[in-house]
Amino acid sequence: MIPFVFLTPLVVIVILLLFRAGKTRRWCRVTGVLLLLFFMVTVLHRNRHAAIFVQRSGYAESLTKNQTHPIDDVPPVWLPGLEDQFEADVYPSRQSALRALGLRTKGRAEINLNTVDIETHPVPWLAESKIKLNSGRVEATFAGNNKQTTISASFVDKPWIENFADFVNRNPKDKWILAISQQSCTSQAEAEQQAINNACDKLACLLKQMHKQRFAVRGRFTVTNADIRNNSFIADRFAQSFAGTAGRIWRQAILINASQDKLADLAKQKILARQSWRTRWIREILSIVGITILICVVYLFLNAATRGYYTWSLRIAAVVLVLTGILLIFTLS
Repeated sequence: MIPFVFLTPLVVIVILLLFRAGKTRRWCRVTGVLLLLFFMVTVLHRNRHAAIFVQRSGYAESLTKNQTHPIDDVPPVWLPGLEDQFEADVYPSRQSALRALGLRTKGRAEINLNTVDIETHPVPWLAESKIKLNSGRVEATFAGNNKQTTISASFVDKPWIENFADFVNRNPKDKWILAISQQSCTSQAEAEQQAINNACDKLACLLKQMHKQRFAVRGRFTVTNADIRNNSFIADRFAQSFAGTAGRIWRQAILINASQDKLADLAKQKILARQSWRTRWIREILSIVGITILICVVYLFLNAATRGYYTWSLRIAAVVLVLTGILLIFTLS
């Protein structure tokens, strides 16, 4: 931000030049007030952008292993029983798909179950693991109305969705965060954005806690969507939709690997960005001071050379040039 302690002397210099003329004292006062208002608006504008930037700075240090971030306040879209009321396009395990088919065929006799289109996939969060995950479709065939009917439910194994606590216990080397969409969404893209925003908030809280422990002060931190994607925090994701009465309802969950190395890299990036911003801010302040001093010196020289004949014109020109120089610096920055 640009503090008033730097801008006030600049304003005072220009106003003092104006108040020396007795005949135009009223206009000098109006000009001085307008000038002060201009600087106040400029400072508020810069403070807003600076605050946004500072919130994006953080510090990462060693993490406590096995510390988890479960879903604290479960949104309505993730409450248990939603899969029992609406048919989903995919389920996070074969067991949950079987359960969904069981509810849809409740009361039927002689039901035949088959698992078809089985495919195996590597574990996304373990690069060199030999463990494989399955995906496929469970079919239930039953007789009804003198004909056979077949219904199916697709699934893809996501053990961290089925039981997050058990997943963390089985993978204790890293720190895991479960980020979820917070509301019912009408598209997959909207659900994904909500889940990423939730991940940003949880990572920001983590950075804030570590910063407070190290420096014993409170801080505000913001993790952006770009931070999530560019630093490979996303270990896996699961998108699911339901056939609601007013259309499809989407929700999404993201598995975040907030390991020590990843958070340390993110902290370094933000520290460098903060240092770069401070350097640019100091350069802007020095530029404003230099331009103001230069214009004042030129004004004094011209005023002395013309023996005060063009005093008022020179002062107006000085004010305009100072304001133009400040706006130019802010624009180029």
